Amino acid sequence: MANTDWENLKKALQKPPTDEARKEAADAFRRCELAKLTKSTPTLVSLGFRKNYPRSIKVSEIPDEIERNPEFFDFLSKVVS
Repeated sequence: MANTDWENLKKALQKPPTDEARKEAADAFRRCELAKLTKSTPTLVSLGFRKNYPRSIKVSEIPDEIERNPEFFDFLSKVVS
């Protein structure tokens, strides 16, 4: 089941960054429940310079940032592809 959720997330991130696509990707990320796989607090870190999204974000906060920020959606689609 988790593998199917991951595939759905990858498909959602391949779409153009419209409001609907960002919402779909955020929902797919929530279904993956990546943050619940470990007892630690995983963090995604980007070394990008002068970006419109946080350089460090907790994995549990990623779906909210996907919905809010098209640039972060693009960044994450590149990471997952």
